[in-house]
Amino acid sequence: MISLDQVLLLQKKVETAVEKIRTLNTKVLQLQSENDALRSKCSELQNSLADKSGLVSSLEAEQNQIEETIRKALDQLDDVENAVLDSESGPALETEQAGQADFNFTETKDQAVQSEPQQKTADTTPIQPAEEQKDKAPETPAATEPQSSDINGQFDIF
Repeated sequence: MISLDQVLLLQKKVETAVEKIRTLNTKVLQLQSENDALRSKCSELQNSLADKSGLVSSLEAEQNQIEETIRKALDQLDDVENAVLDSESGPALETEQAGQADFNFTETKDQAVQSEPQQKTADTTPIQPAEEQKDKAPETPAATEPQSSDINGQFDIF
């Protein structure tokens, strides 16, 4: 016969199993709701990706169209430039050659001037006692800067 201890032990095992089943059912429901939320999020992301892919495709098409338009404009500018150069090639070519010859002459002259040895000039500043030199104001920085016309024909605008 079955003893009371055996029945109580069986009852305890059944209660433990029922509790585990409830816990697992709760866990399954929780995982199903998370799965549904993830599927929904995945669907949203796929839709967003499709939208972004369409946008990228349209931007690429626009970029290609812009590049093609720029190429056509540059070709037109080249054609205009070639037409202008062809119509003015005689006088413009002579003027350019004359300007180049003048530049070469000036450059040669500057090199010759630079290659000449420089002569030392005697310092004609009168020697003053140290006390008088202290009383005089020091030279301003503007006086020590080279004049704008001294710098190879360039002007300092600042």
